[in-house]
Amino acid sequence: MLHNPASNQAFSRLKRERITDLQKIVPISGNVESANLGITHKDEEMLRERVSVVFHAAATVEFDRPLIEAIRINYEGTQKVIDLCKKIKQLRVK
Repeated sequence: MLHNPASNQAFSRLKRERITDLQKIVPISGNVESANLGITHKDEEMLRERVSVVFHAAATVEFDRPLIEAIRINYEGTQKVIDLCKKIKQLRVK
């Protein structure tokens, strides 16, 4: 489920001081376990062309999961994000 970042209390200072910056945040649906991170071609194109900063926080911290599942989510999922970042034209930090 996607939430509007502007409705989260963590964004209250941003709303007060830099409201226009919230317009830069665009949530997209995806899944680190899926091919191409489960994102659409349209969303991937938007990321490649318009994004300059990427925050990756998808992970499992359920330590009772089978190890292979944790590796698929935490390691392979991160590798997929890195692969996508390599395609982003305006990425500021490499």
